[in-house]
Amino acid sequence: MKKTNIARVTALALIASVIVAGVAPARAALRVPKTPWPACSVSPGTYCVDSVIVTDARGRQIPLVWVPSGQAAPAAKATDGELFAPMATIDAKGRVTNTSWWAPQHVRDVFLSGTATYVDGSSLIGTPNMPTIGAKQDAKTKLWDTTEPMDAWNQTWTCYDPATKSQVQKLRTDCFKGAVLVVQDGELKDVQWQPLAQDALNSINFMKSQTFIDLAELTKTQLQPAQGSTYDAKTKAFSKTAPLFYPKWLLEQYLVNNWVVPGLSD
Repeated sequence: MKKTNIARVTALALIASVIVAGVAPARAALRVPKTPWPACSVSPGTYCVDSVIVTDARGRQIPLVWVPSGQAAPAAKATDGELFAPMATIDAKGRVTNTSWWAPQHVRDVFLSGTATYVDGSSLIGTPNMPTIGAKQDAKTKLWDTTEPMDAWNQTWTCYDPATKSQVQKLRTDCFKGAVLVVQDGELKDVQWQPLAQDALNSINFMKSQTFIDLAELTKTQLQPAQGSTYDAKTKAFSKTAPLFYPKWLLEQYLVNNWVVPGLSD
């Protein structure tokens, strides 16, 4: 039994190392056993591993599975992934201003809560003071407890170039000059990277003036709000709908990322 436990934890450590390898080195190092490690301590009552969950760079939680060493991990079910669905934004008069703001569920929860704050983080780009997803901010000093290492800014990223209107590869600091920090309860939940610092300011002004509306159920019917429609908060319905449009990037990425997309994964 002891050998089985050790083998399982060895496999667990290997799976964890694979996941970490796919995350940019800008993230904090994951401290997991690098050698065979018993699932339960030798001294009774000290510890016994029941389950392990890894949180990736985007805040998504991934439960790890114990398997005997040398045995393939069980394939994930199509519905095991995170819900990835759109939201609409409406202004103070209920007019629809955006019909398809797609995001993963852990980000949607923040926007839909109505309690998020939007902070301009553009001045932090290229510095050691840029917080990472999940960082907590000290209410008094306004400092973040976890920040990006400086070498993270030397990475090459694929990003949209407004000048050429195409996807290009540049250093991270050249890709993005603007950043919107999405904060809830003193914790960084998401970062909206922008090509220009002014874009970040424009986004902040826009999001502060909007209310986010969940479109997950409407998406299942292959519909989305029509441009120029209005939203009735009492009936929770839009005055006009239109056929649903799936963005090209979503169709290309949802299977790779194991996202559960209403209307596609159902």
